[in-house]
Amino acid sequence: MNKLIEMFKDLPLPDKDNNIEFSAVSIEKNQKHKIGKDVNGCPTLLIAIGESKSQSLLPNVNLRNIKVFHDLECKIKLDNKLEEGKFTIVTFSGTDVGLYDSFLRFCEVLLESIKDRLDRDSVAKVLDRCVKLFKDISKPPIKSIHGLWSELFFISIAKDKIKLIESWHVNPEDKWDFNCGKLHYEIKSSANRKREHFFSQEQLREFKDSELIIISIFAERNDSGKSIEDLVNNIKNVIGNRIDLLEKVYTLCYKTLGNSLDESFKLKFDSHLASNSIKAYNLNEIPKISKENIPAQITELKYKIDLERTESDKNALNKVLK
Repeated sequence: MNKLIEMFKDLPLPDKDNNIEFSAVSIEKNQKHKIGKDVNGCPTLLIAIGESKSQSLLPNVNLRNIKVFHDLECKIKLDNKLEEGKFTIVTFSGTDVGLYDSFLRFCEVLLESIKDRLDRDSVAKVLDRCVKLFKDISKPPIKSIHGLWSELFFISIAKDKIKLIESWHVNPEDKWDFNCGKLHYEIKSSANRKREHFFSQEQLREFKDSELIIISIFAERNDSGKSIEDLVNNIKNVIGNRIDLLEKVYTLCYKTLGNSLDESFKLKFDSHLASNSIKAYNLNEIPKISKENIPAQITELKYKIDLERTESDKNALNKVLK
């Protein structure tokens, strides 16, 4: 379990009768930043801010799911002692308590980004990414859960995980999941053990001096399998000090899952089936409709292709996997 989640759950509610705003605990020994619980029981990150050369006022944020208040004087019950101090306060204020854990996971990543930088302007820039993420967390998922799981599974079993994360959804306009320069990977998942996948005509367009590999994976629910959270934790262990990549992984997961985040993050899929079923296909082998046979009036085309009888490319798969 995430460290901040454990710390938060052990905190009592603050005493409203004595105007105590937060119960809190220091995140690390001798560290000024704290994890807290407000009078409504919501998780709160209290970031200690030092003196800043800038005198500009930073705007507070008060949205549906998240609140940020800068330079706030707070009364805190810390280790059974009452303290007062000035902090930047980040609170998850949404009504879905199931999202508390997701907020706290991301806070741990943010703290790594902040580290000991106590300059208020630098902290504000880091927190802005948190605000942008959680203000849209109520939107519907932008792809299937097993689709995201399959992309993370592909990263988790790859030789060069760092390179794949760097190339993962680099631009919103990309037609493929991984853009590694002259090499692209498109991950297609199936929840019914059939290699029938949807493609857009644009995805199957050939480009000069570039190669597209289609990766087909069976992703089937299994309570003894691995969850998205498990895969993220595995990836986290090999990222090392690349906090930018860890933040990217969480951001893409949260944005992709949207309002299904709470339940989806813990859903488990059969990793053994996925490992045994994974196949790679070269674009040249994929059956498709040639451009000459598409009327000019049709500007967008999407269709399902059965790859079961298409020859797979073992060499392409071996190049990227362990």
